[in-house]
Amino acid sequence: MNNTSYKNLILPFSILLVGLVISIVIAIKLYKADLKVQQQELELKANDLKFNIQNRLNVFQQFSKSSASFFMSSDTITREEWKEFITYSQVNQNLKGFQGVAFIANVSAKHIDAHIARFINEFSTSYQVYPKSFTNQYTPILYIEPLDVKNTKAVGFNISSNPVMRKAIEEARDFNETVLTGKVTLIQDVENGDQIGSIIYSPVYKVNKTLNLKENKRDKIIGWSAISFRINDFIKDLVALKNLNQENSIQIKIYDGTLINEESLMYNSIAETNAYPTTTSLISFALPVELNRKTWTLLVTQPSIVFLESKSMILLLFGTILSFLLSYLVYTYQNTARIANEIAKKLTLDLSDKNKELINKNVLLNESYNRLEQAKEKAEARELQLKTIADNFVNGMIYQAVAIDENQRKFSYVSETVNKLYGCSVDDALNNPNLIYSKIHPDDKEKVLRSEREALRKMTVFNIETRIMNPDGSIRWSYLISKPRIISGLVCWDGLEIDITERKNIELELIEAKELAEESERLKSAFLANMSHEIRTPMNSILGFTELLMNDNLAYEKKKQYHEIVHNSGKRLMGLISDIIDISKIDSHQLNLHYTNFNLNKLIDNLYTQFKISPKLKNLELTSFKSLTDSASFINSDENRLVQVLSNLLENAMKFTLKGSITFGYQHTENELKFFVKDTGVGIKEQDLKLIFDRFGQSENHINAIEGTGLGLSISKGIVENLGGKIWVESKINQGSTFFFNIPHIKADSKEIDHIEKELVKIENWQTKTLLIAEDEESNFLYLEAILEEQNLTILHAQNGKEAVDLFKNNPVDMVLMDFNMPIMSGLEATEKIRKINQQVPIIALTAYVMAEDKNKALEVGCNGFLSKPIEKHQLLETINSFLA
Repeated sequence: MNNTSYKNLILPFSILLVGLVISIVIAIKLYKADLKVQQQELELKANDLKFNIQNRLNVFQQFSKSSASFFMSSDTITREEWKEFITYSQVNQNLKGFQGVAFIANVSAKHIDAHIARFINEFSTSYQVYPKSFTNQYTPILYIEPLDVKNTKAVGFNISSNPVMRKAIEEARDFNETVLTGKVTLIQDVENGDQIGSIIYSPVYKVNKTLNLKENKRDKIIGWSAISFRINDFIKDLVALKNLNQENSIQIKIYDGTLINEESLMYNSIAETNAYPTTTSLISFALPVELNRKTWTLLVTQPSIVFLESKSMILLLFGTILSFLLSYLVYTYQNTARIANEIAKKLTLDLSDKNKELINKNVLLNESYNRLEQAKEKAEARELQLKTIADNFVNGMIYQAVAIDENQRKFSYVSETVNKLYGCSVDDALNNPNLIYSKIHPDDKEKVLRSEREALRKMTVFNIETRIMNPDGSIRWSYLISKPRIISGLVCWDGLEIDITERKNIELELIEAKELAEESERLKSAFLANMSHEIRTPMNSILGFTELLMNDNLAYEKKKQYHEIVHNSGKRLMGLISDIIDISKIDSHQLNLHYTNFNLNKLIDNLYTQFKISPKLKNLELTSFKSLTDSASFINSDENRLVQVLSNLLENAMKFTLKGSITFGYQHTENELKFFVKDTGVGIKEQDLKLIFDRFGQSENHINAIEGTGLGLSISKGIVENLGGKIWVESKINQGSTFFFNIPHIKADSKEIDHIEKELVKIENWQTKTLLIAEDEESNFLYLEAILEEQNLTILHAQNGKEAVDLFKNNPVDMVLMDFNMPIMSGLEATEKIRKINQQVPIIALTAYVMAEDKNKALEVGCNGFLSKPIEKHQLLETINSFLA
């Protein structure tokens, strides 16, 4: 090879070398950018998973506190009441991944034998506390739900025998807060110890006790509510929900505490057999998950992108091939020119030789041309392949833009997917870049330009999330990422746009859900505080004045005054309990309506008479309005519920009307009755109108101004809606309020109403009758005896179900009043036994339970009637008279 041949190789080799260097540099930079994007995506997933774990722990904590409050709300909670509370709380839906919800009793060593004996009797099963290694104080699991095969093993387990659990319950007791245990094996999984779990404890104290000192808390602790869960069950649906599984090569670990070691490992989403090779380069994020005094460490790990498997490698291969092709083209061109020069120099040779040479040269030229055509076809195929990839980009587009000046851009390339994003063709976008740039949301445009200028100043990657106006006028979120480079003195941006609307919507929904949960929690706390005040106030009067009434030297007038105070406080407390029961019935869709025929005008007149003489009316003027005549005002509806709604609205009007008047009544159409209660009171602020019927959202005018729970309007709303109507309010500040509600106008037979109204309850002479009262509470029996002593009845008293059956067998009994909740033998069982002896004797159930299912149970076992405690005198006499008359 001569010197000319070597010179011809210099330029092609230089082009090849420069092309390879450029390809390598670009590939490395793209690889680093991919790594950064991978890190950002992993960090986002880690934070999202942390938020969901934290939220689930908060839900568990809130339910644990609610369970503790449930136990503190009553002196005695039975297993059935605990099960009913758990069922109504829908824990299977609200506590994802839990193992059991339990109550743990605090029993001193000297009382442990009595405790075991009591609950063996109550549970009617073999109940033992185990183990007994911790002798100062025992903390057995008393109730647990669901009471399945596994959870049954936990009943009676002494929590204090486990150091980790004992430490947790002592912290909960001493600091009066919910505590999460460390890494433990649940008693349900003792036989399968590889199941790691944790438990949340909330303390249960004696109510109305001072808890400001640690000693007070230890003295007043009666137990703990607990929620146990296996960590695998707790976390697996969150991992599946976020698609964080082994297919994405993402490993999730949770450690107990802040130290990351094998001892504290609680959860590993990838088994040891599937662990990453030791040579794998990993990206990791460690985030704390906290609950009060307890911290978990969430470790999210993913192998970093391998260069040989990345898009950067494809780009490097493409650049290498392109460099070789370009070098080869230059070499071929130079070689062709050299051959042509040699041919020109040999023109003087013999013509025949020259022709032969020309033929040979032409052959060589044709071969070179064919090779060039083949190389060109391969390059075009590669270009088409890259274009196909760009045009099929999902939820985004690839673009290249050139900066004309600081504020103007012109696209040199956009992928076909621009039509899906912006509703325009590629040619339209290339000819008119404003079709793209004008769609940036006006509020975001300055932020985008500022970020772009900063990236250009530093020659770094530009990335931002911004809002884009869709062709139909809606708004979407896009993620823009590009990098500037200088070409021929112009700034060129190579970038991607990705539609992230779905992800942003999820983020916004999560934020809104969090804010809504926090607001709901705040309103519920305020409501519970108000309810506590409303219960304590009458109870304080009852307890205080009953203690004063024990003084034998108290003057008669004082006794009369104190009796009246106790009576009024009891009525107030009873009203509150009735409101709570009504709310419970409304929420559980168990509000029973009793449709009867009655005279609506008479109902209005009775209410007018009742409230006209009320001392609460003070100097207010009360008027009523009726749009129907008396003969035409017979309707079919629930009379008691209608009176309840109107009474609530009238009571509410009297509370907030200091002077002026109150007007109530109704207007009618053929199909509708529209009731109203209008006052000239303080009025309601406009922003409070939408909250006025919410039990957790009283108006500011209600708060700290006038006593009351604020349940009346919420109950009224529930009743009206059950009657098929709706309720609303119109009001202006300092001008008064008008409450409206409507119900269907169902006309009744006036003759039937006349007949019903003329019937009078007549108490017969019961001197020859014998009444059996089965009641274990002495105070309740004395109350019934006091009512009936004027009726000359013979009264037999049984203190439990067994005594009731024995007395019935040995005495002629005309009627039985049966309490359901009694020791030794329940009222239900006693009723069944009496029915086997006598099918005809009337049996009336007496119970504090007021749900429809309780009434159905009473009727199923053979009761003829059902009276709810507290029992009104006239109600009792009328019921007895209906069977004995």
